[in-house]
Amino acid sequence: MKHLIKNLSVFVLCFVLILVFLSNLQAQPNDNKKSLKEKFESADSIVIISHEITVEYGPKLVHDWDKKDKSFNLRKWNKLHPPLENYLYKGKLNRKIIKESFKLRAGNRAELLSILLKKVQITTVKNYNCDEPRHSIIIYKNMKQSYLDICFSCKRIHTSRDIDFSFFNMDENKWESLKNFFQTYEITDFFLDY
Repeated sequence: MKHLIKNLSVFVLCFVLILVFLSNLQAQPNDNKKSLKEKFESADSIVIISHEITVEYGPKLVHDWDKKDKSFNLRKWNKLHPPLENYLYKGKLNRKIIKESFKLRAGNRAELLSILLKKVQITTVKNYNCDEPRHSIIIYKNMKQSYLDICFSCKRIHTSRDIDFSFFNMDENKWESLKNFFQTYEITDFFLDY
């Protein structure tokens, strides 16, 4: 019995130490990340786009046929299912994926930033599992790009490593305002009504 209690206390101690370590890890700021406000204020330009689905989040299609069947081959498969492009090419946004774009002016930037920085209301956000971003906010500074890649369908946001922002900073009202902002500036492709 004493052996069991000793093992249990060692386990609890290890568990507590791991929790303390993880909480300290999360509490340390990442100096490489900047707030969205800092990024917007120092940007040379900001562009909103709609884009094709990319390799990173697109469906992974695998051919499904009998390899002995010579009437259907990989070349035909690839023609029917062209490979998806990468979101980034050589560290920059892959221009091949862009469908629509709009360069924001000072007033547009302020409007977009105010939407993104509004206080989050405690509401339930309907989540779906698609995670196929089709819209982005691209921030240019000194020939470098930062981005927020957005899936309006499942309410997810992916960012470049230097931006500290996620879908936890959003609520239903902010999602709706952001969608309306994109559509106001003629970024209308790939919006699905759920």
